Amino acid sequence: MIFSIVKSKSEIPVIRYGFVLFGNMCVRSHEYRERLWNLNMMEFVVKKMQQHKDNVEIQAEACSALSNLCAHYYREQMTAVVPIVLSLVLHSNNLTILEAGLMALFNLCDCCFQNLGNPIQEGIIARTLKLMATHMEEERLINACLHCLSTFIGFSQETKQKAVNDGLLTLLSTLMNFYETKANILGVVSCVLWDFIETNQMKEVDVLFDTVKIIVRLLSALCKEENATSAISVVRNLLAFDDSAKRAQIFSQAGGIEALSNLMKSHMNIESIDLLYDCMSIFSMLFRDPAVRYKVICKAGHVLLDCLTQP
Repeated sequence: MIFSIVKSKSEIPVIRYGFVLFGNMCVRSHEYRERLWNLNMMEFVVKKMQQHKDNVEIQAEACSALSNLCAHYYREQMTAVVPIVLSLVLHSNNLTILEAGLMALFNLCDCCFQNLGNPIQEGIIARTLKLMATHMEEERLINACLHCLSTFIGFSQETKQKAVNDGLLTLLSTLMNFYETKANILGVVSCVLWDFIETNQMKEVDVLFDTVKIIVRLLSALCKEENATSAISVVRNLLAFDDSAKRAQIFSQAGGIEALSNLMKSHMNIESIDLLYDCMSIFSMLFRDPAVRYKVICKAGHVLLDCLTQP
């Protein structure tokens, strides 16, 4: 009944608050979400977005409603909606619309990104990276962009390569400078790196080296933070490849042994036992390469010994 009333009205406030209400209903229960879906809510929301392209409130609330309605559901229908949302939202200059739109795309694309085709995939990645470059000081927007990138680049080797070609690694390095004391942002950077590394052979030495340098910086930046485990998981993922010896050597050259050692020093207490165990497991991976083994003993041996002799 409520949906029918909102659908029959043309007043902006009614449409806007209708979107808010529908979005909250979708979050509240799966049953409400199913009912609204069967009432063609998605088509209604997209139609209103197209009719009110310049209305900030409509665009933002519409994106939020779509995000709540479509998360993890209805792959085929979402595939058709994504290009519309992309064209309407990610070319806006309004930060509220951009943030809401990115999170809508995050949920929309989570199930259907692989069905979108290369041009749309590449368009989303390119636009997201450009938004980060031009709005570096907007922390909430950067956070939304990073979450989206973490999902987008993880789908295939092609999306990873597209991200590299569009300057992902340079941008992450710049981002590290800008947010070097923001543990929440650095934690999401860890997620992006993890997805970038996953199944990524990185045969180009310069790409591998640039990636490792960012990872080492991340270890150092999160040295005393509770979410340092996110950076440790990235290192483990980095070394879990057939060419682990080469990766271990590059990790060592980039100062990774010292960064990992300092991280262990900062968490030498019983509350951090899991983190210390993770660090030890990485050192055991590094130990497999004879060229790196000696460096581990020289640069981190005393820390490893302290860790083993702690009461």
